[in-house]
Amino acid sequence: MKEALQPANLIEPSRLLDWGIDLLAEISQSPQQKEWCAKYSVYDICQAGHNALSQNLDLFTTSVYAAGMVISNYRQVIEQWSLDKDQIMQADSDWLIRQPYLSVLASIAWHFRRDHFCEGALINDSIASGAMLRLFQRLKEVCPSSWPAVTVGELCANHCRSIPDAPGIYWIFVPEGMPVLFHERKYHPKAQIYPLEKLRSKFALCAEHKTLYIGKADGQHGLRQRLKQYMDYGQGKGNLHRGGRAIWQTETPAFLLVAYETCDHPDIQEHQLLQSYRKQNGTYPLANWRG
Repeated sequence: MKEALQPANLIEPSRLLDWGIDLLAEISQSPQQKEWCAKYSVYDICQAGHNALSQNLDLFTTSVYAAGMVISNYRQVIEQWSLDKDQIMQADSDWLIRQPYLSVLASIAWHFRRDHFCEGALINDSIASGAMLRLFQRLKEVCPSSWPAVTVGELCANHCRSIPDAPGIYWIFVPEGMPVLFHERKYHPKAQIYPLEKLRSKFALCAEHKTLYIGKADGQHGLRQRLKQYMDYGQGKGNLHRGGRAIWQTETPAFLLVAYETCDHPDIQEHQLLQSYRKQNGTYPLANWRG
């Protein structure tokens, strides 16, 4: 049995995918644990046996929420990407292999939120059936970084509480299947709006259209503070992150993905990443104008 950890010790986002897959795979391979999960009920507070499993499942769900993986705009993603809810519920391998990262992330959020209406379903259905294991395995396969990426919309909703307050670097990506269109609407009172033609020509110059921005966070509260400044600026609040402002001139920024990693020297790492991108593409990402 996987060693039980104290609920207060949330799994670090950098370890969460691997740790979660190990836990879910262990359940899938154990007839006793699968049976316990299948019989799980929130109304049976004295459910006997498997205390360590119960603790780990509590740790798993708490850590997934804390990492921002239960994205608040999952319903909009499901609608925009025309995902079938029966297929989301089954999450069979033939369907999953065709799903990009954002679709899988929204499907995971659907299973977690479904638990609020069908109490206990996350354990006695999604986990017991192996659907959550398959979703996590696919998410890891297509994750754009070693840490789980979340949507811009989720970071705006949770005020970046899911982001660690440590120095690091971050990327903003276009999810697969989403066209990049631009507007000239004023999103911040002091925003300097780029002309549409300038954005379109800059974007067209990039051979790689997935990465829109690469940034660093080396302030006192690291990634959490810097990304909150970024999200606030895009919502017309604050005035502390004018960099990367072209992101907010895309038509649907809430669907964009934010990936991040902690590191000791974010300024060096950012410079290296930008130079590497420029060498391969002939220019910087859309929302970076210098390296």
